[in-house]
This record gives sequence, structure tokens and C-alpha cells, in this order.
Amino acid sequence: MRVSILAPTCALALLLSSCLPSGESKVTTELRARIDRLEAAVKDSELQITEEKVAAQEALSLLKDRVGQVERSNASGGVQEAIARQLELTQAQLLEFQGAINSLLEISHTGQNWIRFGLGYAGHAVARTPHGSFLVELRSQESAGEGKGHIVKLRIGNSTSLTVHKFKLSGHFGAPPPDAKPGAPLGPEAQSDWESRLRPFEQSFTTVLPNASWKEVDLLLPAERLADLRFIRMRMEVERASLPEASEVGPERLRIGLDSKGGFILHTDHGAIIMALEGYRKTAGGHELLVRFGNPLGLTVTRCTLQGRHGPDPPKIEAFPDFEKYRFALSEWQQRVRPFEIEVPGELAPSVWSPKTLKFPTRDPAELAFIECRLVVKNVSLRQP
Repeated sequence: MRVSILAPTCALALLLSSCLPSGESKVTTELRARIDRLEAAVKDSELQITEEKVAAQEALSLLKDRVGQVERSNASGGVQEAIARQLELTQAQLLEFQGAINSLLEISHTGQNWIRFGLGYAGHAVARTPHGSFLVELRSQESAGEGKGHIVKLRIGNSTSLTVHKFKLSGHFGAPPPDAKPGAPLGPEAQSDWESRLRPFEQSFTTVLPNASWKEVDLLLPAERLADLRFIRMRMEVERASLPEASEVGPERLRIGLDSKGGFILHTDHGAIIMALEGYRKTAGGHELLVRFGNPLGLTVTRCTLQGRHGPDPPKIEAFPDFEKYRFALSEWQQRVRPFEIEVPGELAPSVWSPKTLKFPTRDPAELAFIECRLVVKNVSLRQP
């Protein structure tokens, strides 16, 4: 931004310093007024000083100095036509510069940015938040029925390491901005009139956004007609998020339950072991899990244990309208979770499936709805050469 905006502006200002006569013209007066207003806006902001803002302030000071030189110059004659054209170019540069500074102040103040959509929009936009950047894709727009407005279907991609539990989308919708002259922004009156016709919206979501994945959400807008959604701008704000739990050693623990299907990968210090649940059965002393361990490694696991904790299904945040109630339910659930360590009987031979029975001393199958575990390999052996 500093090179593309400051360089042409300074060059034009230097050119003017040797050409314009003394006596303030109407164009120069307007130019000075814009600089003064822009300078006041920078001074009034309470934002933290950054390198970009310092560059902006330096550019404003430089422009003001050059205009002062223009006023003090003693060149004879009226304003030449060529110089008038240069003044017009300088005004256009200043308007572009002003828009860049306004965008900089807006983003720096909130850590967010506007993302804009409309009918027929293709692709995704990047929503910047203080917690990181998210991808937002407009999928479709459809009527909500019964005069309730329209549903805008969005797909949000979470590229951060956080799991987002609650977030908010807010912004405006309505007609797109009126056409301005090519290369020129809207005038203040036209901009204000258009902004006043936009309708605001704000909606909170408790849809969980897992890290490194996409999630679809429905945004309900009180728009009577589809034509009212030709322009949509919004911001995203993360209200509640968490980092993934990690085990004491290695990656995340595997989370399964009695109803889990398919094979699951257990990471160990020696490599990955596959575990598949075949079923379970009740015994006199509790319950037994029937599992198969697949060993793709080139070694025999002669001794290993399955370690972790088990308990009932954890509460889901979507079921609680109030976060305090969810936190209380989560605290109660954690008190019911019990640790376990089970010795896996026999060996896990290489390149084959090994059926095993794991005994849990709990009589209530509901206490096995949540099983968080990891496999700890204690002894291995290799074939003789």
C-alpha cells in the first residue's frame, strides 16, 4: 500500500510545487480541506500505532507541505490547462489514498473486515477475525416461507487450530451501491443515502466449527424479496472457542463409543495400530468389548495396554441456550468419567488382524458411551535374520 499510493502522490505533489502561481485556487482550497479532514480523522482515532499508520501520517504531512509550496510559488500567469489536469489527478490520488486509510483504520480497530456477497456470487471470501481467518462461501438463497424472510445458506471453512463453539455474523443487506464514475468513489451524499437504505442484521450460531473442516450454516435475513439480497456484507466474530485436548504423550487420544463402527487408528511410538470394534456383551463382572487389532508394522507387539477414561455421553453445547448451564452440565459429566488401564491379552502379530476381548468392570452400558483411549506399546520383537 505504501508504494502504490505514496509514490504517485508524492511525485505529483513535487511537480505542482514548481508550477502553480501564488493565490489559493478553488481546487487547491478543496484539496487542503480534504487533507485537514483526513488528518483530523487520523489524530482522533485511538488505535494502536502501527507501521502502516505511521506511513499514512507521514504521507499526509508530505502532501500538506507540498500544497504549501504550491501556494507560495510566484509563477506568473493563470493556472495553465496542463497544471489544472495535474490538479485533478492529484485529487483522484487523494480520494484513493483516503479510502485506503479508512479501510486501514476500520480493519485495525476491530481485527475484522467486511466480506461482500450478492446474487450470482461464485467462490469464497476470507473473513478475518482476531482469532484467525475463516473462509465463507455463499451456497444459495431461498425463501424461508410464511413471510419469514429468506435463508442464505453459507459454508464456513475453519482453517485455524481452534474448535469454534459459538460465533456471530452481522452486517447489512439491500440494493448494491449506485454506479459511480469509473475510477472515482461515491460522493459523500450519495454514499450516505445508499448506506441509510441498507437493512442491518445480526445472528449468533452455536454450530460447532471443527478445525480444518467445512460446516454449513443457515443465515436467516428478513428480506421480503430475493431482489433485496443483491448486496450482502457481513463480519464474523468468534465468541467462544477452544484448543484440542492433547494426551500426555503423542497426538490426540482416540474417542469412540459402543456404537462406533469401522476401524480406528491408534498412534504409538512404534507406528500406527488399527482397532475395530466388533461388538460388546454383558458379563457377571461388567461388560466386555470385542475388538480386533490390525498390526501393519513389521514387528510383533508382545505387550501393550489400552489406557484412557470412559463414561456417559458428554453434554452437547447446542442443547443449552445458556453457556453457564452448559458449563455446569460439563462439570457434572467430568465427575462421572472414570480412568481405566486394560492389559491387551496375547500378542499382536505383524500384518494380520488379532481378535481380543477387553474387560470393563462397569455394569451400565451407558457408562461406555464415551471411551477416550490410547495404546501404549511396552514390548516388541523382530524376526531373526
